[in-house]
Amino acid sequence: MARPDRRSSWTRAAPSAALAALFALLALVLPDRCVANEVGHHRATRTGDLRLGRAPLAPQALRFERACPPRPPAGSIRRAPYLQDLTGTGGAVAWTGDALADPVVEVRPAGGAPVAVRAEVDRSAILPRGLQYVARLDGLAPATTYCYEVRDGARRLAGPFGFTTAPAPGSRQPIRLVAFGDMGWRTTDQRAVLGRMARVEFDLALLAGDIAYPDGTLEQLDRNFFAVYAPLMQSAPFYPASGNHDYITDAAAPFRQAFVLPENGAPAGRERWYSFDWGDLHVVVLDSEMPTSAQVAWLEADLARSRAPWKIALVHRAPYSSGEHGPDLPTRRAFAGLFGRHRVPLVITGHEHHYERLHPPGGVTYVVTGGGGRGTRRVHPGGRDSAFVAQVAHFVYIVIEGDHLRLWAVDASGQTFDTLMLDRTGRPAG
Repeated sequence: MARPDRRSSWTRAAPSAALAALFALLALVLPDRCVANEVGHHRATRTGDLRLGRAPLAPQALRFERACPPRPPAGSIRRAPYLQDLTGTGGAVAWTGDALADPVVEVRPAGGAPVAVRAEVDRSAILPRGLQYVARLDGLAPATTYCYEVRDGARRLAGPFGFTTAPAPGSRQPIRLVAFGDMGWRTTDQRAVLGRMARVEFDLALLAGDIAYPDGTLEQLDRNFFAVYAPLMQSAPFYPASGNHDYITDAAAPFRQAFVLPENGAPAGRERWYSFDWGDLHVVVLDSEMPTSAQVAWLEADLARSRAPWKIALVHRAPYSSGEHGPDLPTRRAFAGLFGRHRVPLVITGHEHHYERLHPPGGVTYVVTGGGGRGTRRVHPGGRDSAFVAQVAHFVYIVIEGDHLRLWAVDASGQTFDTLMLDRTGRPAG
């Protein structure tokens, strides 16, 4: 059952009609300005552990430019093509638009011959206009760069775009990812963080919930999330956890409709909680709005089954936090013991609009990264579990190589203000 946030003015019920109308009016008259930005600190006023130096820069937009030279869109598409559920051997390309006679995604390895993959209409997706298309890509090779175009028969609609499949398990190839949460509100914070995030090269993104404010409607997802991150989502899969704002509309039904996610949390958790592998990394994505016994049992079995050298957990509500909400005790009771028992070295959370690195008991490092775009909030003095805390808009950049995980916290001004290195046991290294 839904439960209200502790010490929060928001609840899991829908807002009043008058408040909803006000949000809609603001979105119309202030489409590109800061709306309800709360505090919005763009530069950290204090720094933590900087032993790793500045985050390595390599603009994501240049990664596939030579293999897949960009061209302007040639057709009518509403929600731009976005890459989903990518593995070493397959994935999905989704988009929304008008009815097409022959919807296909043409895929080719860099320098190779193209193959046309038929896109199917997602009949479960109910849109105000148009259709949602999904093309399932199979037979891909691990750690290989591909180019793709969206077409209506011979007519190109969008692309080419590039992507690289996940490396094979056991390959020990580097894994690069970004993580951030609480983002979708078209603020100056969101644009600033996005601009800095586009300057690092990453394979996938982990989203710590509250994808589209204020209510997680389909229109808000399209306007405040997909339209904003489209240039990055065309070449890297985004894996989201659902948050309390995503749940406001129809228990996160628009969230599950828009994203094409692994469905291994079935039956109760279909696209609510799930897991996937990326090379030597196993990621579990949890739903802190439903910390049920069914989800706990699934998590126990999933972590016990995985033989990946690295494990990361992603969940919206923070089991440990120095923020305004404070630690979410139902989430802690449901999951924290399993993280320690199965030696999950890193847990990424959101919900609190700040950055925090914590080392609570159990050998697990928790990172709160809720400064992705919805403003920032006050933080209380860090408790005994808190290693470093900062009220700032930011994202985190993570690189896993061999036996070490390196993390950089980068604020909206581009400053690296905290770093971390862990070994596979979860112990700080370096």
